Amino acid sequence: TMIQGLEDTARKQLEAAVTEEDRRELKATAVFVSSESPAREIAKYAGDHRVDLVVIGTHGRSGLSRLLIGSVAEKVVRMAPCPVLTVHHPEHEFVLPDALQKA
Repeated sequence: TMIQGLEDTARKQLEAAVTEEDRRELKATAVFVSSESPAREIAKYAGDHRVDLVVIGTHGRSGLSRLLIGSVAEKVVRMAPCPVLTVHHPEHEFVLPDALQKA
């Protein structure tokens, strides 16, 4: 099915994102779980496995978009049994065009 194909692709990308050095030095483990409630599942996993810290990306939505769609990161912050570090994707940072930077 299409969903199975998407999940298989996500698993492969996740496995590729965790390097051998991450596994060796940080004891990092790639975990893929599919759920209709990702925030609840992340919080449950963190509690069940005594996770010390959850690091989660955020798209930085605000206003009506966040209200209608919700924020998985925000829900994880509220639900997790441990500290949560949210990280904004660099493309959402304020960047000056090259022409303005030289001035």
